Amino acid sequence: MQIWEGVGHWNQSGGGPRNPFGLDFDANGRVWNTTLCELDSDQDGQTNGVELGDPNCTWTGGADIPSGPATSHPGFCDPIYSEDCIILNMGLYCYNQTTTIAMPGIESSTSGAVASSPTTTPLLLLSIYLVLKYIVAIGQHR
Repeated sequence: MQIWEGVGHWNQSGGGPRNPFGLDFDANGRVWNTTLCELDSDQDGQTNGVELGDPNCTWTGGADIPSGPATSHPGFCDPIYSEDCIILNMGLYCYNQTTTIAMPGIESSTSGAVASSPTTTPLLLLSIYLVLKYIVAIGQHR
């Protein structure tokens, strides 16, 4: 597992466009507090605090790392390729063209389940998803 240094950015290294957590962090005065901790920036049903290992929102700057386990990333909706999250995570696919993102159901003989192309596979899946949603929407209006 890689550490995502740019927690508030779509780019793993930081810099560039901000993800939803980065936008909320900036709007909150770039301060970690109960307000930011209790938000669900990425809209996946878990608060930022839970995702970063501070479920009780008690961590303060300069203190030891929160005692709870970090469960996911506060700027990416999880599960990444779910119907509810795929559109919310478009910045992740667009700004990390060299990052290989694990995808269930796509096998690789050398490294397990990974997308063969980290940018084209998610964009192809998104395109298929959007077309299917459009077809379903048309069908419901007839």
